[in-house]
Amino acid sequence: MSVKYGSALERILGKSKIYSLAMNLVGARSTKEYLAQEINALAGHRVLDIGCGTATILNFLPGVSYFGIDSNPNYIAKASHAFGRQGNFRCISVDDLTGESAEKFDRILLLGVLHHLTDQQIQSLVAVIKELLSENGRLITYDGVFVPKQNPIARLLLKLDRGRYVRSEQDYLSLLSTVLSVSHSHVRHDFLRIPYSVLFTTSVRGGKI
Repeated sequence: MSVKYGSALERILGKSKIYSLAMNLVGARSTKEYLAQEINALAGHRVLDIGCGTATILNFLPGVSYFGIDSNPNYIAKASHAFGRQGNFRCISVDDLTGESAEKFDRILLLGVLHHLTDQQIQSLVAVIKELLSENGRLITYDGVFVPKQNPIARLLLKLDRGRYVRSEQDYLSLLSTVLSVSHSHVRHDFLRIPYSVLFTTSVRGGKI
């Protein structure tokens, strides 16, 4: 993807209303329902959503203590307006997130985030996440992924994605495994209404769950 194309797409999708419309068109409700099953958060769990967007996942996580961060002020403004009574929101970059906190989280979410980050950013972020996870906490991720013999439309869409770092499954797993233990991963090709390949992972501080 050229820099020019990516910059234009980022400006368009950076508008919260257009972003929400785009997500609905490709199947937002069904995807959020599935994600909620993957997250498996219980009432009372503390959830940190890194790159929360407009935080619509919160509709499917009843009773949790939710903290959402995103670097896009438009997304945070919309999330705060819609879910201000259900969550706490901050406009902050992943590069500014630190693990120096007494607060620990039962679930940390990186939903469609890793393919926007360089290898170095991911390694730094995963180290921070380890410090923020509770003893039995889980990191949940999903991202577009390149796989062998991929649907050509899915591969084209991934190449055009505004995230410039779409990787293979092994590359994602290797980066997560620098600090955490990946306890589960799988790829779905029918997650969206359009041809697309998505990798889901669950990681813990150490050992299997």
